[in-house]
Amino acid sequence: MSSVSTSGSGAPKSSFSFGRIWDQYGMLVVFAVLFIACAIFVPNFATFINMKGLGLAISMSGMVA
Repeated sequence: MSSVSTSGSGAPKSSFSFGRIWDQYGMLVVFAVLFIACAIFVPNFATFINMKGLGLAISMSGMVA
């Protein structure tokens, strides 16, 4: 008769990994920092007319791509 021993509980490890989080959300963080910096330092950046223009410019690039 043989016995089988298992090491560990088999549960997945939930460790904090900055690299994994940066890979998933890094571009979002960079975009948010740039947007906030432009809203603070560039006059009229956060106006409705400018946001509309940025949206139209991005949509045209998106359709071409």
